Amino acid sequence: MTFFFIVVLVYFSMHALVWARSSAQLKLGRRARILGWLIAAFLTMTPFLAYLIPATWPQPPVRVAWWMVFVWMGIIFYLFWLHFVGWVIELATRPMPNAWSAWFPRGRRQLQLIVLITALTVGYGLYAANSEWKIPRLVIESPHLQRDIRVVLVADTH
Repeated sequence: MTFFFIVVLVYFSMHALVWARSSAQLKLGRRARILGWLIAAFLTMTPFLAYLIPATWPQPPVRVAWWMVFVWMGIIFYLFWLHFVGWVIELATRPMPNAWSAWFPRGRRQLQLIVLITALTVGYGLYAANSEWKIPRLVIESPHLQRDIRVVLVADTH
């Protein structure tokens, strides 16, 4: 159970950082920020809610729900890391003269750039996920093996 709470906290922290920075960059009001926090809490729970879907339910809607959850996990992953890197660069360039740090986008412009990079990356991932998988078949002969052995390697690299 401890592992579950840690995973939820880490996943919520990703949503929290993204929402805190995005709402500040958009200069949203109090009501919009509170609504965003509620949505972030709900989105944090979606992988766990999707896990609870009974296997007896019709498969097409279940697969769509799982697909939406996994796509959102990819989106929040990229949003989180891009926001985090942007925040670190902002902190690093804060003591520098303005002329030295003017190249780095801030505020709404930074958010637009983060969303664009995320959309391009996730969009490419969705495109590549629907392409043919390459399955190389290698034969390695060895005098140390007495019978046919099949070795399967599945790699999920991004």
